[in-house]
Amino acid sequence: MIATRLRAEIARLGAGVILTALPLFAGCTEEAGQEPGQPSAAKPATHTEEPRPPSPKGGAAGRASRLQQKRSWWNHAHEVLFNDIALSAAQAREIDAIIDDQLDKRAELLERDAEGHVARKLGDRERADAARAALGAIRAQLEEPHEIYDALRALLSEEQRPRFDMNRARLVAESQAPTR
Repeated sequence: MIATRLRAEIARLGAGVILTALPLFAGCTEEAGQEPGQPSAAKPATHTEEPRPPSPKGGAAGRASRLQQKRSWWNHAHEVLFNDIALSAAQAREIDAIIDDQLDKRAELLERDAEGHVARKLGDRERADAARAALGAIRAQLEEPHEIYDALRALLSEEQRPRFDMNRARLVAESQAPTR
């Protein structure tokens, strides 16, 4: 009974955990009073459950999806913010570096969050605490969108800034418009 519940929980956490944990089940038995390592009369000793694929809202697929949404949003924001602004090659590189830096930090944040989640599920308090500390450090490095907009604006010349300000207002208005 306990072994079945453990197998189900590990299957829910993912295939990598299953492969790591299978040796732990070598001595588990389904029926009380049975010798460890002996197959149950009802079931063979081998593990035949197939792991479930990760759901789109959780796991690696969910993290990848959320990160892709952020990248898509920033690509759109880049298009809107710099519409009708001729950027030099140096400005374009610096703008891309600022945006990529924030996206990389968000990707790292999602990874540390997932590590902490798995560590908590497995009862690994040390790893969970380390992941929590890493999350705090990464969050401290993240900037709010308006701070990023200000950093991007600072890269522009005085002639480019009025157009950027109009584009920024358009982006803000677009994000505040009701969705249908």
